[in-house]
Amino acid sequence: MQNVESFHAEVDAAFIVVQTEASFRMDEETFGMEFPILFSGDFRLPDRAKGKLLISLGIVALEMDIVTIGEHAYITNPETGAWEEYPLFLTGLPDPYDLMLLPAQTGRYSDIQVVKDATIDGIQTRHIRANLRASVLGGSYDNLFLDIWIGKDDGLIHRLIMSGETDVDEQDSAGLASGAFGAADFGGKAEFTMTIDYTNFNQPVVIEPPIP
Repeated sequence: MQNVESFHAEVDAAFIVVQTEASFRMDEETFGMEFPILFSGDFRLPDRAKGKLLISLGIVALEMDIVTIGEHAYITNPETGAWEEYPLFLTGLPDPYDLMLLPAQTGRYSDIQVVKDATIDGIQTRHIRANLRASVLGGSYDNLFLDIWIGKDDGLIHRLIMSGETDVDEQDSAGLASGAFGAADFGGKAEFTMTIDYTNFNQPVVIEPPIP
């Protein structure tokens, strides 16, 4: 995967947030909310991506085009259609490397097991399951479990499923949700599951800023 220059990814994720802060104009109430997130787009290493993002925030569904370049994110406002620029860290969106470069050191994993071979889009893969040391992704993650489908001939990851727990900061979500589109902030402890399908490795991809 370190030799990959570009790829397409279909990301299907869901976060169940246990909320402990006053939010949605409710006072100090703890409750769980599920936030499905879908992303379909192209990535060009080391730091460029473009695609379409769909987020469900309770009764509000946000669909937007997005381009990320380095530390900058460009997102279409769903109400006006206009492009708006944000620092990448405010959006909570991953760096392309976070989606493809899993740690190669076996010491980062535990309970590694080969499940069985499987065919994905006509490609013969080996299904491997393991626990991932949470510190790999930072201190806000815990109880990480991985299922990875690796091509038997090309050594590339063709599918990845990750589940675990993470902390969701209201400040992290403000730029993408509340600040940009009038939805409420949310934060707390979250359980998540994310499935990524990888295709179109090393195909030509042009990603440029949509606004000056």
